[in-house]
Formats: sequence, structure tokens, C-alpha cells
Amino acid sequence: MRIATVTVMRGEVGQLRRLLASLEWADERHVVETGPEVEATVDAAGDAVVHHAPRPLGTGFDDARAVALTAVEAQWVLVVDTDEEIPEPLVDRLRTEAESWHREGVAGVWLPRLNHVLGTPLLHSSTWPDYQMRFLRPEAAVFSPVLHEPLGVGGPARWLPADPRCAIQHHNFRSTTQFVEKLNLYSTIEAGQGGRGGRPTVRAAVRAGVREFLARYVKMRGFRDGPEGLHYCILHGMYRYLIGSKLWEQRGRGGGGSSRGHPRRR
Repeated sequence: MRIATVTVMRGEVGQLRRLLASLEWADERHVVETGPEVEATVDAAGDAVVHHAPRPLGTGFDDARAVALTAVEAQWVLVVDTDEEIPEPLVDRLRTEAESWHREGVAGVWLPRLNHVLGTPLLHSSTWPDYQMRFLRPEAAVFSPVLHEPLGVGGPARWLPADPRCAIQHHNFRSTTQFVEKLNLYSTIEAGQGGRGGRPTVRAAVRAGVREFLARYVKMRGFRDGPEGLHYCILHGMYRYLIGSKLWEQRGRGGGGSSRGHPRRR
């Protein structure tokens, strides 16, 4: 069974060389550049195939993967982001099982993902094992235009055991500065997609942020991940607040909405 990899990126050339070096085992490597940095991406990609699928800033990226799938010749595709690593035990497992999965008519495989924050793996606040549909038959892929909606497959699926040694290693952020940049971009995208419904107000945004923090820190036991877990939960609460506040600006306070959201004159 031949295995291809597909990576969607937006100008993350600095991370691309490292990623592709770790994917040299793949039979095909495809990169989809969604931003304007095509020449730099081609230079960094080496012998990987680069596709250009420009996406306006503030829109989702998942459907851009479909561009590469049309060129994939391998029977299986592993979708990998620029901030992820695929450990050898996971590669060995996929290589070993791919033929039997193909014979059984399996359309895709849910893989566990271990999230790292500031270099520390989180086993609680990041909803470990954080399963992702990342190993699939190209013709069975089902994409969603909504940000952070998982890939789907049109057919039977399997689940790998939740073993941290045999999981996608996801480096959420290596510095707070990097994560804040992601917060701004992704919250803009989600706000543009309508958020999670409800009337946008500042109070609603605060409630959403507090609920997110409590869900991750208390319900998901993020406190067991130490200071990195607390830091991560606070930032995720801030992410939900940003989405709500941007919706409030777009629909209520700004954009010709009701004047109820405007500052009062003193």
C-alpha cells in the first residue's frame, strides 16, 4: 500500500522544511499553499509537490486539502499540519495495517493526537486523546468549510488505541506570542462563520470565555497538567471571548447594527 501525505499551510515556510524532512518515508508528499508565498514554498518543499489554492484571510482551510487529493495516486493519505510530527511507531502501525484496512473496505482511521504546550504534553486540558480523522482513502474524504470541524469519510472507520507513543504529536504553540497570533486569526475566521449562535453581546462573550475555561480546567481536569494546563485553559477561554466580542462588533456595535451597543455619552 502506498501512502501519501497532504499538508495545508499559509506561508509557514520556516516549519515546512522540518516537517517534510520528517515525512521522507512517505511515497508522495503534497503541500497546499493557501497564501501568496508560492515561490518561497516551492523552494522550501524540495521534491514535494506544491499546489496553490489561495484562500482569503478569515476563511477556513479544510477544503483546500481537496485540491491535493485530486493529484494523489497513493491508496491512502495521511493529513499532517505544519505544527505536527508523526512518530516512528505511528508510521510503522499505519504501514502494517494499511493493506488489511484496504482489503476490509475501511474508508478512514481516527488517530489519537497528543497536544504540546510550551514543549509540555497535556493529557487532560487538551481533551486527550483528541482523536482526528487523518488517515483515509482519498476518494472517501468529506471536507467541511467550518473551521475546526473534523475531516469525515464516506464509509467504515477504525480507531487506533490511545497510546501517546503512537499518536500525532501536535505542538499547539511553542510561545505565547505564537498562540496569540493564532487566536487573532482563528477567532476572526470563526466570527466570520457566525460563531456558535446566539445574540452577540459583551456579556455573552464573557460567559462563553468563562464556560470554556471552566470546562477545560475543571471538567477536563486541566489542573492536573500543572501551570502549562492553567495557561492553556486561560488562553482557550480568551479565544472564545474574542470570537464573541468580534461578533458583537460586527453585528451589534458596528456594521449598522443597533445603537444599544455604543458607548453612552457622559
